[in-house]
Formats: sequence, C-alpha cells, structure tokens
Amino acid sequence: MNHEPPPETSFYQLGVVRAAINTPIRRFRDEYRALYYPFESVAPLPNAVTVDVRPARRLLGRCLRYRIDVNGRFRFSPTKFHELLPYVEWAVNWELPRVMPEYLQLHASSMEFEGAGVIFAGDSGSGKSTLATALLARGWRYLCDEFALIHTASLQLHPFPRAICMKRSGDHILERLGLTTHRGPRYLKGVKGYVSFVNPLQVRPDAIGCPAPVRFVIFPSYSCGAEPTLVPVGRADRRAARSICIRPHRHRTNTRRSRGCGRAAWSGS
Repeated sequence: MNHEPPPETSFYQLGVVRAAINTPIRRFRDEYRALYYPFESVAPLPNAVTVDVRPARRLLGRCLRYRIDVNGRFRFSPTKFHELLPYVEWAVNWELPRVMPEYLQLHASSMEFEGAGVIFAGDSGSGKSTLATALLARGWRYLCDEFALIHTASLQLHPFPRAICMKRSGDHILERLGLTTHRGPRYLKGVKGYVSFVNPLQVRPDAIGCPAPVRFVIFPSYSCGAEPTLVPVGRADRRAARSICIRPHRHRTNTRRSRGCGRAAWSGS
C-alpha cells in the first residue's frame, strides 16, 4: 500500500526564470522553500519549468531511489536525499535553453555594479561563486552564480538569483565575511563533494541586481595570498574570450587581460 501523501506544487519567480516544484516529499519541499521563500509566488505561474520529485523505489519503508522529471521528461535518479536539491537545481538549469531560447546561457557567474553587468567566466573550481559572494558582501548586486543569462535582442544580463553554491573549501571565506549563519544543510553535489547554499537575500536585502548591459568579462584565477590585479588579455586569450562571449552578440568590444583576481576579458561598448 502506498502511504505517500499527495504531491503539492509550489511556484517560484527567480528573476526571469519561473519554476514549479511538485513533490509529495514534505522534507524536501520544506528545505527548498526555506532556501527560496522570498521568491515564492502565491499564484500559479504560467510557462514555469515544472520539476517533479518523488520516491521511485522503496524497501521496508525506506526510500532507496528518487526520480526527478522536468516538464514531463525523466532527468535524474539520485539514491540519497541529500543529493536531491543539487539535482533539482541542475534539472532547472538544463531545461532553460529549451524553454527560454531568447536567452544566451553562459557558464559563468554574473553580477551588477552601478548599472554595469560583469561576467565572471571559468571552469568549475575557479572561484566564481566565492568571488560572487565576496562582492555581494561588499556592495555589488547579484544576478547568478552559475550562469550569465544574456537576452539576445537587448544584449542585457538578466537576474537568475539561484542560491549561491559554496564548497567546503570556501568555508573560511564565508566566516571572514560573517556569513556562516546563512548557510543551510550540506548537500552532495557530484565531483564538488559536499556543498552548502547561501541565500543572497540573507546576505543583503537589496542583493538582487537589475538587468544591465555587459560591461566586463573576467576570467578569475585564485591564488592564495595574492593581491587582486587586472591585466588586459593578449591575442591568444582574446580569441577565447570572443568565442565565449562576443561572437553570438556581434557588437563592438574592447579587450583586456587580467591576472591574480582574474584574467580579464573584455569591456563591451
């Protein structure tokens, strides 16, 4: 006999992204709501990315596997409860190119400062999320720690204020910023290992930035104890920067290079 409660659906407006979380698992629903409650909508949101999370296999009352579907398509089957939230985040991310084709989606963190959009591009582990959190605590405004969403018509960066994902190696930085009280439970996120999530609105109530034109692209490279520096990009790096950020937009830019805090990319005109 199935004793699962009926699923409940919660709706969230995360900047330009709409998400609907449908699950009978009360613990997961409560943890997701605790992280994203400022963005919850009391009314259903049309055209939302719908994520279904439910138990897929049980033995003696214990869940051995979960199933995650997105807009009716199977995506993931995690085996542990503390893997659910990272997989749900991935599921929403992977669906965006299909449901929001008017946005270019770059693997980068994105911030806004005094009306200028800044993209921090780089591989996983290059310090994008840590840098975004530090800048947020110092007055910058947050757009996203995982993606730069650029509207292909206006060429503006748009907010997608996901919770900031921090690895254990970033704990000491959170402590120096006084943000340890804002961390939630630990979750297992693939090769990153155990991570925690920081709600940007718990760092500052005015944390979320507005749509802004892309002004700079920076490739961060962290070195312990190094002073932050910016160095204009050379010819080789310039080609990489253009292939990542410039070619799809076809607008004029000036290029730069940076080192230490990052290898800077370019400033758009």
